Parts: sequence; structure tokens; C-alpha cells
Amino acid sequence: MQNGNVWVLTKRNRMIWKGQIEGSESDPNLVKITSEVDDDTLKRKPIKKMFVDPRGLHCFFLAEHEIFYNHWSSNRVFQITTSSKLDSQTSTQPRTFRSIDLQYVSPKNFDIFEILVGTDDGNIYHSAFMLDPKGID
Repeated sequence: MQNGNVWVLTKRNRMIWKGQIEGSESDPNLVKITSEVDDDTLKRKPIKKMFVDPRGLHCFFLAEHEIFYNHWSSNRVFQITTSSKLDSQTSTQPRTFRSIDLQYVSPKNFDIFEILVGTDDGNIYHSAFMLDPKGID
């Protein structure tokens, strides 16, 4: 949960449920499910970690050597390309991702951000993202 937005990844079906906390005097912790994402992209993937940014808008899923992404307003899951030209020219094993963090480039624009990804063998990768202003779906 970040910024009142709740993200849930169901273990069995690999579906994403999104909801917002709607407090009331009788039940201050009520969560209303507002969206459900059932995308085949996450099916049968060994998701090890889930990271939601401080604003509650961006969600990353780490599955060994794969990274997946979903935006709060989207019902689609994207796989992020993690190999480079150098990786394809050599016969190196894919790196196992262990950690991820996100920082916004501007305090007013939440669609431009940088991410750091840490691997099992101690490497750190940096990338910058800018979401398409036309939308994510």
C-alpha cells in the first residue's frame, strides 16, 4: 500500500487487484477494489518481489531475471527488456534481480522517473523511463 492505493498480487492466479482505502467512521480501514488485472504476462512466472512507488502509481514485479510493470490506471502488464547488446553478444547467464527502487525526476511529474535495480551478484543497473503522455493502455 502506498499513498492510499492498495496493490495485491494473488498467488494462485497471478491476478492483480487494485483498490483504494475508503475510510469511514464505522470502518476506517475499508478497501474498495477498483480494478482487476488478469494478464497472461504474469501467469506461471516466479514473482519474488513486488515494488510500489511512494505515490502508489507504478508497480514493478521481479521474477528472477525478468521485470514486469503495471501502472495504476492500466489493465495491462508490460515486460521490461533487461538485456543489452553486450549481453546478446556474450554467453553470460541472465542476472537474478533482487531489489528495485524508483525516484521521480521532477517533484511535479510522476511519469518521468529513474529506477535502480540490484542483482544477486552485486551489480546495480540504472535506467530512466518516461511514460507516453497518450496513455498506457
